[in-house]
Amino acid sequence: VSEIVELSKGGQYGLACAKYFEVSHKCPPERSIMHPNGYFRESREVIARALAGNNTT
Repeated sequence: VSEIVELSKGGQYGLACAKYFEVSHKCPPERSIMHPNGYFRESREVIARALAGNNTT
């Protein structure tokens, strides 16, 4: 968490966002996140892949 805060304080919001994504999803984003919509899209893709991998039907 402190690394994310320091990146943000230093004005490196994109890197802070990517680091938060990596921590919260347990994997780095596949694409650079330049906008909140991109974060949302990437997040939904990670979740969808995880759910698809857990389906046994």
